[in-house]
Amino acid sequence: MNGRLSIDDLPFLFRRQVVDLVTFNDPTFLFRLRLVSKKWNYLVQTVLQHRSWTIQKRRLDFGLLKDMPTIPTTSKTLKGLATLVQEDEERYLPEPSSPYSWLNNPDYTSLREFLERPDPRVEKNVFFLHGTSGNGTTFLLKAIARQYSKDYHVVYMPATALSIAPDRNRLLSVFKEALSNTPCILIIDDADKLIFEYKSMNADEWFLQKGKFADLLTSVQKIKQLRIILTSNELTLFRTEFHQFLVNVQHIPFKPHKERLYILRKFTADLAFEEAIRVESLVKRLNGHVVKALYCVCRRAASLAIMRGSKTIWDEDIDQAIKYVSGTR
Repeated sequence: MNGRLSIDDLPFLFRRQVVDLVTFNDPTFLFRLRLVSKKWNYLVQTVLQHRSWTIQKRRLDFGLLKDMPTIPTTSKTLKGLATLVQEDEERYLPEPSSPYSWLNNPDYTSLREFLERPDPRVEKNVFFLHGTSGNGTTFLLKAIARQYSKDYHVVYMPATALSIAPDRNRLLSVFKEALSNTPCILIIDDADKLIFEYKSMNADEWFLQKGKFADLLTSVQKIKQLRIILTSNELTLFRTEFHQFLVNVQHIPFKPHKERLYILRKFTADLAFEEAIRVESLVKRLNGHVVKALYCVCRRAASLAIMRGSKTIWDEDIDQAIKYVSGTR
């Protein structure tokens, strides 16, 4: 393979540079990759054997289990985990009296200034929050929505819904609602799914969606009573063509305990407190999270290659993608 991998050899993930999510939650994902070709096997092994990623993988696999019983878990145990998750949500309550309130966090000063400033004279009205899975970005957005709901009309749209069930008119209707109710804060969570993970086997549809989003941002760029917040785990495209719209790009630091709670949240949602659930079942869920991270590495490496105008993913792309996803840079 000589340290490179052609994008054309990624049949499960890519269709003409369009991400195909059919394998996203497939428990046989890794196994299927190994069956596709030796090149895929090489890619998988490269990712999993990378030192920084191995550390991350161990933390995901075993960091949680040391706090879990070795005997079969019960509904009481799972409810205890759910309580822990609920306590984490309270850290993002908007009340200034709370020591965990985002309003008291100096890291978010620029975000507050963006939301609370008078009608700006600048021509940019989009604030981009770059987070990582499980670090509380969505909770932060909900806290913002509660905090400013009295002074602004708040429109909150999780872009995941569009990537799963594409609706050409929904994005347009969201912007229409925002413009019809100024002053307004428009929040689009996981915005990368609008322009990077648009689930379609048709490349033309994907480019249409991407172009539509850019056109909408252009059309509302000078509307002073509209403030837009975008969030994403993927920074690549926002560093290039979408950067022209952004007032600021703020990175939300990776917090290991947040990801741990994120995993617990997945457990409690999926298991629904059924009794006699064994720890082995939880391990499978953890491994599924590792598969998701591997998927993110593949996606990131491909996006780096695409940005160079290349149809080949090199080892350097994979190394950079691993460092990006594992939070080692």
